[in-house]
Amino acid sequence: MKLSVDPKARTWFIRIIFFSIFIGTIGIVVLVLASLLLPPTLVDTWIVYIGVVVGCLMSISVYGVWGGASCLADINVWCMASLTAFGSEAIQSMICGTLLGPNSPSLMANMLSSCAPNNRRAIAFGEILTVLGATFIIWAATHYLSWAKSRR
Repeated sequence: MKLSVDPKARTWFIRIIFFSIFIGTIGIVVLVLASLLLPPTLVDTWIVYIGVVVGCLMSISVYGVWGGASCLADINVWCMASLTAFGSEAIQSMICGTLLGPNSPSLMANMLSSCAPNNRRAIAFGEILTVLGATFIIWAATHYLSWAKSRR
């Protein structure tokens, strides 16, 4: 049995994947910059707001491009949310690890309170939970609206 894919569909699918990776990368950059550059008094509350906005906007944009809920759109949304949530934590850890290296005491590392071990853990869990939580809310709303529309 020979499987063939329409070239237009393949091109569209490749564009969607690159679009999702691009949106996920923008989300990673926004979360990392927010966690590293916000003052210590604002990081706790603002990282939650930024994570919710990033998660919601990413999910809405993916469902908007796909045109609704489908199995592939769901996989795409959850992969992108996981990439963003865990990628931002990994990049923040790499940056803080570089700044706080054993032989490199730097002024920048002392200024970044988010690189303290307790703060880094709290910020990482906050980022992960807010992005995945916001994605879940949009995912549930999209599926409910699809179900309600098909029921009418």
